[in-house]
Amino acid sequence: LNKSKFILGYIGLLQKERGFDYLLNVIKDIQEVKLIIGGVGNYEEEIKENAQNIFNLEFIGKVTPYEKTLQIESNFDSFLALYDPNIPNHKYSSPNKLFEAMMLGKSIIVSKDTGMDELVNKYQCGIIVKYGEEQELKDAILKLISMKEEGNNFYSKNSRMAYLNIFNPKIMEKRLLDFYKEILY
Repeated sequence: LNKSKFILGYIGLLQKERGFDYLLNVIKDIQEVKLIIGGVGNYEEEIKENAQNIFNLEFIGKVTPYEKTLQIESNFDSFLALYDPNIPNHKYSSPNKLFEAMMLGKSIIVSKDTGMDELVNKYQCGIIVKYGEEQELKDAILKLISMKEEGNNFYSKNSRMAYLNIFNPKIMEKRLLDFYKEILY
């Protein structure tokens, strides 16, 4: 991977409602960015076609096993989770992307009003943008690039701290067991 470029990434379900149209429109004009998209879904062909025309888009297709996904994601500078908030499932879901970003100590750009924006705001681990707003997304990407150049991506540091102190599997396991004890006894 080209380390001089700012690497944005998404590996997961490829659906139109995950913001790919406006994302691709934005990144094709940002020279300093390389966008890596992996996964499968009903929007796979469109992304594959776009990858032929957008110089800084790399489509890697299906990634297995899961450990390989994490290995690729560890090279991202920032994750993307641009889910359409008008889809009920997106409002209440808790996507793996957010917790993978935290575990790997990476920043994330998420859509406003998707539920995960509350965690991103609370733990200051990324940037929240309005779904479909190209200028907001472009500004967020440029801000993250600038923070990397200055060596001050506090979102990444906050992301890792949230994982270690709150969302670590051992801590979550204890919390869940304590909850079960409380409701069962």
